[in-house]
Amino acid sequence: MDIFSKIKESPRDQIITGQFEERIAGIKLNLEQARTALNGEFQIQSMLEGELLKVIQGTSALKPEMLNKKYEETRRSVAEKKLLVDSLERELAGSKDIMNQTTRQYNDVLTWADMYSDSPMDVKKMIVSQLISSVKVSRDYRIEIDFKISERQLGLDREVEAAKKPKRKKGRGELGL
Repeated sequence: MDIFSKIKESPRDQIITGQFEERIAGIKLNLEQARTALNGEFQIQSMLEGELLKVIQGTSALKPEMLNKKYEETRRSVAEKKLLVDSLERELAGSKDIMNQTTRQYNDVLTWADMYSDSPMDVKKMIVSQLISSVKVSRDYRIEIDFKISERQLGLDREVEAAKKPKRKKGRGELGL
């Protein structure tokens, strides 16, 4: 119940976009840099192809072996940069998919939060079962609960970390504030 009230208090946009805005901005920056580098390599490759034509026509002053070596290096560099651009584009699309999935999960949790307080016990159990992935009981009755949605996804990670910090006991002679 306490989790649901904290989720309702947190602004939706801050939770959802806050998690992904920085990541997506970083990917976009890397993608832009990779595309710029790829365009530069394409221009060099195009110049070298023009020079290769001059070699074939016999009008170039450059040695064919040197030109061919440089052309092959540039061609490999273009292929590597294309792979990097493709990889970054997939990562960007994946991040947007994850953001949409997190938005759906957040909306589900808000719906459950609205239903939870006024529901009978069997509905409350169903709602809680939607949040819990597994429960492990070990020796000494130690219980470990794995949730399907993390505190970070719900924007509660700062509060959870603050709650986990052990409180230091006051020693003799210390003032309590």
